[in-house]
Amino acid sequence: DASALLENDCKRWGLECHRRNLPWCGGWAQNCLRKPKFLLDALKHFKSSILWIDADMRIEAPILIKVDGDIGLVKTPLGHGLRWYAGVIWLNYTESTLTFLKEWSSISAQASSHGKYGDHNMMIAAISSVGNLNITDLPEEYCMRARKDKKCVIRCVAARSPQKVKWKLENNRK
Repeated sequence: DASALLENDCKRWGLECHRRNLPWCGGWAQNCLRKPKFLLDALKHFKSSILWIDADMRIEAPILIKVDGDIGLVKTPLGHGLRWYAGVIWLNYTESTLTFLKEWSSISAQASSHGKYGDHNMMIAAISSVGNLNITDLPEEYCMRARKDKKCVIRCVAARSPQKVKWKLENNRK
């Protein structure tokens, strides 16, 4: 279970970790469409900064980032086709962040009804739609693909799991 491995990583590095098992929706891409609504609910609940880490990530070094803007994202390499990854997201509790998450949630719901899935493209569309979002580019070490030749903090191992792990994130609603 990928989320259990990530939870163990959090314990090893002294990070608070909240994990919630969600029902499987038929595929990883469909499951990803629930991410923005879950993050919106969590941010409203905690009213503080949170860091989302997908369950297919492994933490390999201490997390030492702090984001002063609204959100923090890792840029994708050139040629990837997207500007940022959606697997590691720093979210500060600001009006702009809440607006962004509402827009992302709305775009994801519309996409789902049209048979479109995934979180990266929907996130990029929401960012484009929200004009006053202050984005901090996180170092690439915070969302590295499975290359072992580069030192990283968070590495994507690309295991598709219905469960997501959140640091300082928990949803108490049923």
